[in-house]
Amino acid sequence: TTRRAPDPRLTRRRSPPSLPLASAVLLDVPCGRIDVQGKTMVPDERRGKLRLCKDTDGLTHLQWGTRAPDMPFAPETDLLVFPQEAEMKFIPKPGVFVIKFPEDPSRNMFFWSQRSVDEAEKEGSDDELAADVNAALNGEAPAFATRRGDA
Repeated sequence: TTRRAPDPRLTRRRSPPSLPLASAVLLDVPCGRIDVQGKTMVPDERRGKLRLCKDTDGLTHLQWGTRAPDMPFAPETDLLVFPQEAEMKFIPKPGVFVIKFPEDPSRNMFFWSQRSVDEAEKEGSDDELAADVNAALNGEAPAFATRRGDA
């Protein structure tokens, strides 16, 4: 028997696209991921970004990836989120928030804010940020970001 070379279409790895086709960015939030290991929260020290965007079909994407000034955003995580499926809440630990999925807690995602003091003053309070993220999670334009000129 002869061995056949693998089909290159099946073995080629493609990097994930940074945005769904023809999508609109609703909101970007500088933040790092937090891994939960048992009862311990372990921060990922990389500079990251949480992006909420809406594609042409009206579906909202929750994306997280690393950020660098000279590199395009390439998400490591890209989840579809349906209206009323998830919400953002700050938790008692300063600067830490969760994207909470009440129907499936195993999908909860924790993040730590990487906004500088200057950015936080310019961009608004934690309550305003939570309101923006929650609006974007529901596919709506974030009110506070729109007033600041971000969206």
